[in-house]
Amino acid sequence: MRFMSRMFMVLSFVAALFVMGCGEAAKPAPAPAKAVEAVSVAEMAKAAKVELVPFAEVNKIVGNGVYDKTRGTLIDARPAKVYAASHIPTAFLMSDTEIATYWPAFEKLGLAKTDYIVTYCGGVKCEKSLIVAKYLKEQGYTNVKMYLDGMPDWEKKNYGEITMDTAKKFFDKGGVIFIDARPAKIFAKSSIPGSINIPDTEWETAKVNLPADKEALYIPYCGGFKCEKSHFVAEQMVKLGYKKVQVYAGGVPE
Repeated sequence: MRFMSRMFMVLSFVAALFVMGCGEAAKPAPAPAKAVEAVSVAEMAKAAKVELVPFAEVNKIVGNGVYDKTRGTLIDARPAKVYAASHIPTAFLMSDTEIATYWPAFEKLGLAKTDYIVTYCGGVKCEKSLIVAKYLKEQGYTNVKMYLDGMPDWEKKNYGEITMDTAKKFFDKGGVIFIDARPAKIFAKSSIPGSINIPDTEWETAKVNLPADKEALYIPYCGGFKCEKSHFVAEQMVKLGYKKVQVYAGGVPE
């Protein structure tokens, strides 16, 4: 009897362990944590009520390459070094991390609170242009929009603009062709050393003097920031298939 009693106790204990084990196995596995979807810059702009504009709209603002606030004002929200290397023609610099630094220069533009302003930066994942756009709206500017596709999109479709420091670096390094878009008589008097002359007013006959290599870097320039000649030549070169055209807007005066 003692043996049978002990056997019964052992079997009961084993049965209990089995039931407990089955009970634990039957518990459903915890549901995986739901991933938080990232909010795109486009969605953030919509939430901030900042309208997005396409390339064609920005191209209208650029116009002939000479700044005219009646067409609109472009603001580059990227760092100064990036802006210097290439930016959209006529654009002013206002880095998102140094807005206070560039604010005095912006105020000197004398824009009305209702004037048209478009910010841009490094493409659809770049928040810098939104940061600057929101800041401008906070300061009371009511007609602020964003070119979300930004510089990557612009560079695929049109020419860029560089600062004097960048132009000088290219000049010192060598191997880059500068193109003087002024008339031949003015070019003969003074030009950036090593330049070739492609006058904008003689484009149809002068374009045959352009180098054949369409992958090389070319830097058109003319008589300064109020001179549209270099922009005309740059635009025509892009139409001919030249891939790397950067206008040095400061030109000879600078």
